Amino acid sequence: MKNLNYLLLTAFIVGTIGTTVIAGEYPVNEKVEAILERFDSNQDDVITQEEAGKFWKRLARVDLNKDGEVTKKEMLEAWGDEPPRPDPGPRPRV
Repeated sequence: MKNLNYLLLTAFIVGTIGTTVIAGEYPVNEKVEAILERFDSNQDDVITQEEAGKFWKRLARVDLNKDGEVTKKEMLEAWGDEPPRPDPGPRPRV
């Protein structure tokens, strides 16, 4: 009976708050903000090749207009609803 009460309480809380709040309401926005905070040294919401350094190799895929700069808008458009995932690393040698 106790477990049933916990289950019902959990279902009520999730239904009331919503699963998006628990999992992070806007995961892409959070990831974009974190990337901008780390690499956008002049805080203009644009990351240049110089600002990105070695990270540009990954970030270049998001440069939709191929001007050598990645804007916040380009990141949001390129990643849609899913935040970027890192590329898999090299396979282990056997």
